[in-house]
Amino acid sequence: MHIAQETVRSAQESLHLVAATVGFLSFFLLWLAVLGGLVLRNGWALTWVRHSTLHGIHTTLALIGLTLAAVHTGAQLAKPGLFRVIDLLVPFTFWRDPIGVGVGVIGLEIMVAVALSIIVQRFLGYSRWRALHTLTYVAFTLVVAHVLISGSDAFRPHLAVAVLGAWLSV
Repeated sequence: MHIAQETVRSAQESLHLVAATVGFLSFFLLWLAVLGGLVLRNGWALTWVRHSTLHGIHTTLALIGLTLAAVHTGAQLAKPGLFRVIDLLVPFTFWRDPIGVGVGVIGLEIMVAVALSIIVQRFLGYSRWRALHTLTYVAFTLVVAHVLISGSDAFRPHLAVAVLGAWLSV
């Protein structure tokens, strides 16, 4: 009689799987939020959908995407002895992958700053706020670089093509 051996993931492997999944889901939602911002800015689809509906979808996607990015970042701290808090807050300080993690840190910080700018939008004025909001394209580009440089699954051709395709679409 042959007893099948089940493969059990270690805690480290499970944590990596959760962090990678949350990271890719965050990337996908942020991509949709950037596309939604393009639709809003250019007035596309406003004959089919009300502006307030599109704005709500755009805001919700961005907030959920940023929340998942924060979870992805926090999951890195759970890996024993690998990341320090400073590595995830100050760009280019991570000893193992300073460029890949550094561009991810900058991209996330820009996106958080843009999201927080909504609170002070009326003090900035619409023109300045919109100019600040265009930094999301730079931030998204940095996040793409982070995924392609540091993503453990980015070596898979179909994922790299999907990430690059998302970047080209915006």
